[in-house]
Amino acid sequence: GGVRPSFDHELDLINHSISMGSVEGMVAKAKILIHSMGKEYEEAVSLLQRAVEESSTEAAFLLGQLVVRGLGVKKDGKRAERLLTIAASSGMAEAMAGLGNLYLTGGPGLCANDELASKWWKRAEEKDPKVTESVSKSPSHAEMKQMCQENGLDVKDEQLGQIEDVFQALMEASVSKNKHKSQDSPFKMDEVLKNSREVFHPKAQRPSTLTMGNQ
Repeated sequence: GGVRPSFDHELDLINHSISMGSVEGMVAKAKILIHSMGKEYEEAVSLLQRAVEESSTEAAFLLGQLVVRGLGVKKDGKRAERLLTIAASSGMAEAMAGLGNLYLTGGPGLCANDELASKWWKRAEEKDPKVTESVSKSPSHAEMKQMCQENGLDVKDEQLGQIEDVFQALMEASVSKNKHKSQDSPFKMDEVLKNSREVFHPKAQRPSTLTMGNQ
């Protein structure tokens, strides 16, 4: 149809701009790769790293999100903190909220910090009262453990991380689908936990891989 040639032409222009050193082109192509059906995260990470080196705060935010989730790059709490702080310090409300979420959950090499989490979420909501429409607040580790126990799940910390990843993926998918609607996400933490029962059996003795199943 008429859409595809237009997209191919746009991609050609983006690739040409990247060859000329355009930071905007690097970020634009990274976004396409992140949201493509193939989820080509490694190439997106490479482009975003180049853009961050050229002082792109948007690239720092996008790369920070990938580092938090371990998509195309190793999970690293301290690196994610550095990247999201760069973006948040530029006044980006979504980055402030992302940093708040990182402090709620912690990550490899970074301990959770409720005080910093509250500080950054407060800043995010002051900057943009509608920020929760694009970034969903993560449950803290303590809240996550309590919810797991209430749902009859006895999980280890490494498994909590897997549940958090699935929760965030579901929330992001919902936000993307409903970004023009002012409504709560249909994905709730208790639903994620209920769907986790078959993977995380009570008193599970072995790490399991949690999959989202068919969407």
